[in-house]
Amino acid sequence: MKLSNTLVLLTVVLISACVFTTTDLHSVKKENLKKTVRDKINSPTKIHLQDGSVIIYPGGFTIENGKIITRGRRYNFARTKSTFIHTFPMDSVEYLEYYSKNYDNLALVSSIPGVAFGSRLAFVVIFGSCPTIYSPQIDKDILEAECFSYSISPRYEVWDLDKLDHPAIKDNKITLKIANEALETHYINQFSLVRASHPYGYEAYPDKNNNPVLFGEKATILRARDKYGDDIGVLIEDKDSLHYRSNDKIFANTEGEITRDRIDISFNNPKRKDEMVLLLRLRNTLLNTVLLYDVMLASKGIDAIDWIGEDSQNLFYAWRLHNWYGKHFGMDIEVMEDGEYKKVGHIWDSGPIAWHEQAVRFSIPAQDTIQIRLSYLADNWVIDKINASFDSDAEMQISEISCTALENPMGIYSPDKRRNLTSDDDKYLVTFPGEHYLATFDLPEAEGNRAHTYFIKSKGYYIEWIRKEWLSKSLNDTFVEFELNDETIIQTSKLWAMKKASFEKMFYDMKIPLLQEAPIE
Repeated sequence: MKLSNTLVLLTVVLISACVFTTTDLHSVKKENLKKTVRDKINSPTKIHLQDGSVIIYPGGFTIENGKIITRGRRYNFARTKSTFIHTFPMDSVEYLEYYSKNYDNLALVSSIPGVAFGSRLAFVVIFGSCPTIYSPQIDKDILEAECFSYSISPRYEVWDLDKLDHPAIKDNKITLKIANEALETHYINQFSLVRASHPYGYEAYPDKNNNPVLFGEKATILRARDKYGDDIGVLIEDKDSLHYRSNDKIFANTEGEITRDRIDISFNNPKRKDEMVLLLRLRNTLLNTVLLYDVMLASKGIDAIDWIGEDSQNLFYAWRLHNWYGKHFGMDIEVMEDGEYKKVGHIWDSGPIAWHEQAVRFSIPAQDTIQIRLSYLADNWVIDKINASFDSDAEMQISEISCTALENPMGIYSPDKRRNLTSDDDKYLVTFPGEHYLATFDLPEAEGNRAHTYFIKSKGYYIEWIRKEWLSKSLNDTFVEFELNDETIIQTSKLWAMKKASFEKMFYDMKIPLLQEAPIE
């Protein structure tokens, strides 16, 4: 069962950041952690072992004295043999994964690339956040997008629209690589290409409702200042290697309060237009990932399985989560009018892996100078570009193009899996760590002398694998409990400030290697 589109979008957004907690940094004793782990897990669970084999527990399982005492079926790495197993030590578990019974015919397919087992690389992987999309080029694949970032369970399945910066058009076709480089299972409901045709001199960008918006002549930035009054214009004016990020000093002397950052920008509006389009090129930091990994999932331990499979599916809980998350995350957009800033928009988190461009259209006072304020949770964003245009009224035609071919790494076409991507229904392309596919789109003939901007439109969700270290986290370490309150935000920000330097390097260096052969069928 799914939420209405509106509530789903809102609740996903909250999930977007994999966050929903309240928190207290405090020490916990290891012997007490075991007492907090409940004996019965109710959700369908797949357990991944070090040798690549899996055990399936369709009805959940019971733990007693450090052992799983529920009857399950164990499958070998190749999924060619299976045996029933009645007891199994929890210490031998590497990962746990919730799976939907609707897709239990796919439950046996999952495995980590063999090379990862040989090197144990997989067991320190922390990279994650939904399907990554690449444009294959002659010399390398170029990262384009991360789809439905933070849609971390079926309840939070939503639409996403991402602009393609480097689509490779050959023989009137566009090919994209859909990759799973994380310890996650991806459920992709629909994956299509959108083409926006418009006059030259304009570019199209996605808005918060996943619709293309035109952006014309760029307005002049008169002034851009951070919270401390420093000039940051050179950092946010163009798409380049320079970007703005919250200064570390923002976390100093903030005991007991939520810390937010802000940017104030003034644009020249010589024709005194009464509407503008604000364009942002940004991505999230790993603040929300720390919240997901270290707070939300690790603090729950084994109960994280039922949080994904049961708690997060509850409509009332999703509503509470939406309100809590919406209060703190994303970015607020305000316009100065009559001497005070008035909120005119809000954008949700977009993910930490790929740069995301988003346009926001809103009304403004018809005056020479427009003052904009962006405010957000401190160090939640890396911002590469902030532009504005008062010219967006040109004609635009939109066409949506279904995938015409889906090819696995061995070059074998998968017509059934391709059909799973063509419509919003109960059929999914399911991918596991290390898998990737090449999706090809045949472009319709273009009419007239017009420019084209291409987007990927996607819908789906993903399931995070519960890591072994999250189940046996040392209780001598600082520990943040998961609650829906302000204190969680405060303590998670503290935790992020302490570990971000090392965590960022580890995260981006640790992708799952992609299989160079067909996945197990």
